[in-house]
Amino acid sequence: MGTLHNIFVRKPTSEPIDEFIKKSTHEAPDACDHVVALGAAIVDQLLPLLADDKRRPFAVRCNAIRALAKIRDARAVAPIIALLKDSDNMIRVEASQALGLFKDARAVMPLVDVLGKGFALSSAAARALGRIGDARAVEPLIVLLGDCYECGREAAAEALGLLRDQRAVPPLLQALHDQDHAMRRLAADALERIGWQPADAEMKATYLVAKQRWASCVQMGRDAVPQLIVALRSTDFETTWNAGNALVAIGEPAVNDLRACLSDGNADFRADVTRILGQIGVVPIST
Repeated sequence: MGTLHNIFVRKPTSEPIDEFIKKSTHEAPDACDHVVALGAAIVDQLLPLLADDKRRPFAVRCNAIRALAKIRDARAVAPIIALLKDSDNMIRVEASQALGLFKDARAVMPLVDVLGKGFALSSAAARALGRIGDARAVEPLIVLLGDCYECGREAAAEALGLLRDQRAVPPLLQALHDQDHAMRRLAADALERIGWQPADAEMKATYLVAKQRWASCVQMGRDAVPQLIVALRSTDFETTWNAGNALVAIGEPAVNDLRACLSDGNADFRADVTRILGQIGVVPIST
């Protein structure tokens, strides 16, 4: 009878937090699911897992941050803000991303303080500030537009677009000339979100090239030619190819500007110009 009793009596399941730690340690993709479903009731048990305990696997700390961010209980905000000073950079990145989900104003200045401190952390903090939507972040994000890392500049542009503050317009206009084509497009997207409108044909062409709206450039005709020639110098093959095709489509109105480029010191650029003139059907007479 005792044996049968042992067979048919179900063993008690482990505590949810124990199961969470086990799954996180083994990097199971569903590690957070059960604790997130429990919501506020599990927060007090998740918070101690944020601590920098060398005996605790890194994945447990990361998943605790992610689970708390999904639950979004205000009790977790201050402990996660404290993680912005953690010794592990990836924990700081995870904390930044989580704070963007909480959208709590208490996180604004601590996130501002980590801008420019490494490309991964800086990018995560910038995007978090964009999601929070506090105007105090505008000026620091404008500074980040000049960051040496492309991902930092790109994150700043995205965030400024979300903040929709007119103070960002002049630096975003400058960013339309960034050497990185992805950055130019993000700057154009941000300006569009803010509600900016080009004041003249040159700015309109610059904007359209940044947005890679090549058909619209062709519709502009001669007015778009100078900016399309600038795009020919891009290090991005797709940009140079599409700019060249747009110049070919514009045709004769682009010829004089293109011929003026035949004395340029860059042999590759001259070759592109010669090819485009040939496609238009013009003999490339050098100046």
